[in-house]
Amino acid sequence: MEARSYENRSGLLVRVDGPPQTGARVGTAATDRDNLPNTDPGASPVPAPVAAMLREPGWTLALRGIKRAFRQDSRLVFHLFLAIITLTIACVLELSYLEWCLVLAGVGARIGGEFWLGSIRSLGRALAPSAPKQVTAAVELGAAAVSLLMFMSAAIVAVILAHHLLPLLN
Repeated sequence: MEARSYENRSGLLVRVDGPPQTGARVGTAATDRDNLPNTDPGASPVPAPVAAMLREPGWTLALRGIKRAFRQDSRLVFHLFLAIITLTIACVLELSYLEWCLVLAGVGARIGGEFWLGSIRSLGRALAPSAPKQVTAAVELGAAAVSLLMFMSAAIVAVILAHHLLPLLN
């Protein structure tokens, strides 16, 4: 039997079993081509480059991701500069252990948020042709979540540093 797929009026990809001229049975409905079952019994369900990437240790993927993020997004250099200034001020102010933990968590959340936003944007660019409205909505929601995280982490760090800097300025 011949298996084929087509996109119906609602934008769902439908898999049809059987020759086109007979009453074909409708199989599974999917939102994209990757969700269709693989008809080749000998084929791996994971593409070869992805399978090779999954076999690597996590830290090598993380280092390559950090390198790629700094190459693709110039805002990360700015955030790294701000992190260095923040940590220098924290050293001068002799913060307590709890304050150090909060400052480090805030700086890490700020830079991690930029990494996350970059990954969301990359996925959005890759998936945009398949479903532009849904991808745009997902990228906007992801950007809003990252912006909230980054704003709150910056506010926590600002409160801690202001608590120590204001007495010195008066």
